[in-house]
Amino acid sequence: MRYRGGKQPSHGAIWLTYYPNVMLEWYPHVLVASTVIPRGPRRTTNVVEFYYPEEIALFEREFIEAERAAYMETCIEDDEIALRMDAGRRVLADRGEDDAGPYQSPMEDGMQHFHEFYRRELALEAD
Repeated sequence: MRYRGGKQPSHGAIWLTYYPNVMLEWYPHVLVASTVIPRGPRRTTNVVEFYYPEEIALFEREFIEAERAAYMETCIEDDEIALRMDAGRRVLADRGEDDAGPYQSPMEDGMQHFHEFYRRELALEAD
């Protein structure tokens, strides 16, 4: 807010996923590109790149540090969720079960759409 002279930005965040492993996150005054690289069945690397306008990159170090700290706070939370989900899925797999659970509409409607698309594509490949 200080950088913008007290004016609110026109948007908070816009996310775009480029299948299968790239996510772009457009926040006011920064674009974040995350590329997820599978390293094995239980190991993944996430390469995160930050892109700022030149006037911020050169003269607003405090802005960059605050934005990256907020981003990393979310990353730590997401990592914890992923580790717990992986552990839960491992227990189900060891029992021979496959239960994804219900989708939470409307927040997970996009995930449901993607999973339905993915299952259709896998079925086509199997034919």
